[in-house]
Amino acid sequence: MAAVAVAADNLRADNMDTDTNCSAIGSGPGTVNESDVIYQGSGSVSRKAGTTEKGLASDTGAARDMTATGRETYIVKAWLTNYSSTATSGNYFRVRVGSASGAYYYYEYGSPTVDYPAKGGWVIDAIDPSIASHRDGTTGSPTLTAMAWFGAVAKASTSKTENLAVDSIDIGTGLYLTAGDGASDDGVFQDFTDDDEGDTTNGRFGYVTTIDGVQFVLGKLYIGATVASAVLTSAVTEFTDTGGTTVWSENKAAAGFSGLILDLGNASTVINITRRSLGSRGTVAGEDTRAIFEVTGSSGEATLTGCPLDGFASITLNVATTLTDCVITNSGLVDAGDGADLAGTTIASSTAATDASSLEWDVNLDPNGELDNMSFAKGTNAHHAIELGLTSPLTVTLTGHVYSGFNASNAQNDSTIYVARTSGTVTINVAGGGDTPSYKTAGAVVVIVNSVTVRVTAVEGDGTPIQNAYVFLKASTGGPLPYRASVSITQTAGTATVTHTTHGYSTGQEVLIEDSTIDAYNSLKTITVTTANAYTYPIDSGTTSPATGTIVSTAVILSGLTNASGIVEDTGFNFVSNQDVIGDVKKGTSSPVYVPAPLTGTIVSGSGLSIVAPMGSDE
Repeated sequence: MAAVAVAADNLRADNMDTDTNCSAIGSGPGTVNESDVIYQGSGSVSRKAGTTEKGLASDTGAARDMTATGRETYIVKAWLTNYSSTATSGNYFRVRVGSASGAYYYYEYGSPTVDYPAKGGWVIDAIDPSIASHRDGTTGSPTLTAMAWFGAVAKASTSKTENLAVDSIDIGTGLYLTAGDGASDDGVFQDFTDDDEGDTTNGRFGYVTTIDGVQFVLGKLYIGATVASAVLTSAVTEFTDTGGTTVWSENKAAAGFSGLILDLGNASTVINITRRSLGSRGTVAGEDTRAIFEVTGSSGEATLTGCPLDGFASITLNVATTLTDCVITNSGLVDAGDGADLAGTTIASSTAATDASSLEWDVNLDPNGELDNMSFAKGTNAHHAIELGLTSPLTVTLTGHVYSGFNASNAQNDSTIYVARTSGTVTINVAGGGDTPSYKTAGAVVVIVNSVTVRVTAVEGDGTPIQNAYVFLKASTGGPLPYRASVSITQTAGTATVTHTTHGYSTGQEVLIEDSTIDAYNSLKTITVTTANAYTYPIDSGTTSPATGTIVSTAVILSGLTNASGIVEDTGFNFVSNQDVIGDVKKGTSSPVYVPAPLTGTIVSGSGLSIVAPMGSDE
């Protein structure tokens, strides 16, 4: 067993406790060793900036290759005491990063309402100089593989005493936490704060800061591995934390710089996070500076319970990960990897691109269990709730799902399910009273099966079952099934062919044909589907063709005699959406006879429909 250990994947290029490596920018008195304005260590370096541009820079004593893995990003710590004056036209506060005094990129923090903290104080930010879209300007031709020059300048409408300060120059990726196993206390998020903000001598990198108990992060927090130049080495770790808030801040770094990384490469690693709010405040436009959430390795286990996750660029999980009753909002793709468990989790307002998906299931495993009782709310973007990838099984079960805002029509950019297979038949079974999804397919045939039970029970007044009563139940207005839909019929060689646009019927189904003036076409028919717009049934070959009259077709739900328990039922009725039904139950040809009983109701998801029909004696 070992106590929790937290360290930084970081290069401290200059601690700025003295101005040894520093030089002044602009005329006037030089740099000052500052002991009154300090973020880290025993001092910072300051300069007086006024109505003409002045500042300071450190050459750090060596060139830094800021294209090297894990060393791409500078953690800024700079302060301008009279920052409000930079809001005046022509004034500014700029951070510079370069390879020489005449070759640098600069970044504006020029207004108290843009970038500079509203309360004033230290600007703490992450800058990756290779990302052109973050730059506000360039002087000369900086060399990214030899960056040695870090500083700040200001031009303000007022001139104060030393009012511009720069503290430690740190280059790295973030903080990592390991151990906490056995009898030692488990790791918690506060350990990251204690190592960074809490260590004024060797810490204060700027990766973690706090305001009123909220933890703000630049870069990555790694749990379960030691890290050197972004290379992870798995290590036994026990981490358990409940409650609190962690927010990854906006930054000027590369996509994927910030995030939460859970490394499960060690079989003894156990991570449990409960009801902690995890959020990202980066932007999508241009360089995507939102944080990522990623699980690597699958020997250990990680469980998140009741956690809100908001604003992540991506969430990448695996079979060793369980998210229970979490709420994921305003985030990019949730990748379930080789079978993450997301039971009870909600995904809402995904930032997935048009025709993309909020959740990807691309493993040869039925998600029944792992994706049970999930909810999906579309929000603004026209995307799918779930993508069934190329390696997902041909038969899947989706249990207890709730879909909100997705297109009810198939083959749309925002249909509920996207099936990535280009061939074969994919059957999607809907269970547990879940909503029936629409779908879009890359070419595979898709069959949606939402089986519910529709039952009619005929009883006497005292509840005694009535056997051999005839039950007839058909679709009514209100629902997806045809009710008195207009059709046309022709007859050839004893086969009646019905033209019925997008009928939605299946072979073997019974339909009621009515209102033909040629009676042979009318009555209950068992059909064979030939196309999406046509079906057939047998008829006398001498029947006049075409059929005349205003002919209509209605879906039949139940038709048959009750058994000894008084029941006629269909246990495999394929539910699409709520369906109103009407009909009756009769027994009048053999004793005992009864007064017919009318039937009405609505078939719903999950429970289907069960009608108990009391019948009075007609003897």
